[in-house]
Amino acid sequence: MKKLNLNLDLAFNLLFPLFVSFVISMTLPNFSTYYNSLITLVRVPAIVFPIVWTILYILIGFVGYKLSQNSDEKGEKIYYTQLLINFLWTPVFFGFKSPIGGLVLIVILLGLVIWLFFYVKNGYGNFAYILLPYIIWLLFATFLNLSIVILN
Repeated sequence: MKKLNLNLDLAFNLLFPLFVSFVISMTLPNFSTYYNSLITLVRVPAIVFPIVWTILYILIGFVGYKLSQNSDEKGEKIYYTQLLINFLWTPVFFGFKSPIGGLVLIVILLGLVIWLFFYVKNGYGNFAYILLPYIIWLLFATFLNLSIVILN
């Protein structure tokens, strides 16, 4: 029975971010139309975003699973807070068409994920490096979001 619980916990932590992001994307159609209307320093093909985010959400899910398995309440609070801010970015940026609101959220998100990285590093050692691709992508996304705010 314990193995079943572990498998369900792993499945939840891997699938939850993917499911929520899918639901958000389905409720906000025409992402690419709005994105392509914006002036930016770097034009990333729209197809790149779902590929990158699928990979990142899986990596993020492993962190949630690790924290859950260790009943790490503080770690889970940081984890779910950053996940909430992550989920809010898309409706704010695309739904409300607010690059400035998106920039505020992504800066907060980046700070939370860096905090999560150091928290996980202190408690779980090298496992924290699973968050590096997320941090690198958020740095790039912050640059992209900032360029959109400045140029539009």
